[in-house]
Amino acid sequence: MKKRVAYLEIDGKRFGDEERGLNVSFDVPYTGTNLVPNNSTFTLTNLNSEDLYEIVTNTARFIERRRNIKCFAGYSDNVKQIFGGQILQSNPTDMPDTVVNITAISNIIDMGNKVINKSFSDIKFIDLLEDAALECGYDLNIPTDIKNSERLQSNAGRSWSFGSGSAFQYLQRVQTDLAAHIDQSNKAISFCVANDVLWVYWQNKPYPASIPVINKETGLIGIPTPTEAGINLQVLLDVSLQLTKPKTKIQSPTI
Repeated sequence: MKKRVAYLEIDGKRFGDEERGLNVSFDVPYTGTNLVPNNSTFTLTNLNSEDLYEIVTNTARFIERRRNIKCFAGYSDNVKQIFGGQILQSNPTDMPDTVVNITAISNIIDMGNKVINKSFSDIKFIDLLEDAALECGYDLNIPTDIKNSERLQSNAGRSWSFGSGSAFQYLQRVQTDLAAHIDQSNKAISFCVANDVLWVYWQNKPYPASIPVINKETGLIGIPTPTEAGINLQVLLDVSLQLTKPKTKIQSPTI
């Protein structure tokens, strides 16, 4: 079995690493978007006294005083950042074998690589979309009819700029600006990320993206439970999985 990896970065300092992981558990839920997770919780066990003091004494309700936190998880050959945001609360429990419970709020600015000062003159939306996908590390899949459509070939403006933020924030900005030029009709364009591919398709047509098979050989835990909205299931951590429907829920694993 591949070696599981999970670690946190708090204000740039790493807690746990690929070789010597701490006892880390986390709950990072997603609700239909591949770009921004919801608020999440993390648990660290048996920190040394210095790290413990540092983590639990520097939290505040004031935004400018909040500490930044990132969570990386996966397996030894496939580790990705799955959360970025600020700490809201960090409390020790269960002395003397101290457990630190951290509650954090997500922030798209902290998700993905940093992008600074993008500026273009008379650029087409298709070119903006290709550049944003490249910054996110995504391959781009667009059918020829959509790529050559009036919407994607239209001009984004005489001057288009993006100041600074994450690659995902840059992509979201491009999608938002593109949506402002699209009416809600059968020709509306939708976006989906699956297996690190950004699929751009007509809203009323299915995506041809491959669907992963989840069974006992690929990591299924227990028995799937039917719900009104679909199915709840629990799987071993696989950071390559991407949720594409808002009502789909996968329970977070523990490492």
